[in-house]
Amino acid sequence: MDNKNNLTYIYFIRHAESDYSVKDSKARPLTEQGVKDAQELAARFADIPVAEIYSSPYKRAVDTMTPIADTKGMSTTIVDDLRERESDSVQTISTPELIRKQWNDFTYTLSDGENYKSVQERNIKALQTIIGDNKNKTILIGTHGIALCTIIHYFRPSIDEVELAYILKKMPYLLLMKFSDGEFQSMEEVM
Repeated sequence: MDNKNNLTYIYFIRHAESDYSVKDSKARPLTEQGVKDAQELAARFADIPVAEIYSSPYKRAVDTMTPIADTKGMSTTIVDDLRERESDSVQTISTPELIRKQWNDFTYTLSDGENYKSVQERNIKALQTIIGDNKNKTILIGTHGIALCTIIHYFRPSIDEVELAYILKKMPYLLLMKFSDGEFQSMEEVM
């Protein structure tokens, strides 16, 4: 499980396709295609030694990670701070417009929802704890589109709206980040 090259590998796995007809973001399940894609992820990671599996508490993220954990005979550790952005209770503009405004101003929110700065801060704090607990190991993290993009932004502030839109359209989406002694080294899309 330890990497011989003294790097910590973090595979971020944005959840598979979810059923947007379910309005409760926390309880939103995977679609049939999402379930198939989650099973394919399990096969993809079958030969990769993994030390720990973490996930957002939201159903679609947990359900994406479960086949991987089951295949490996592991459990998934739920980390509340890895959750997606809390939506505003009243949304007066379109979702794409809200995403654009929030991406261009990380402190922007419509009413009582969470801004991207808050999402980024809690996700980075959770990530730093995970890295600290798993030095030189390979870790999987089940996540969400906006949450992941704010993490990417923390390490590579040049991520733009085009990259954001690209990631938000991909379910699942895999990104590998490498860290050495807790310091960010690189990132690469792997799916």
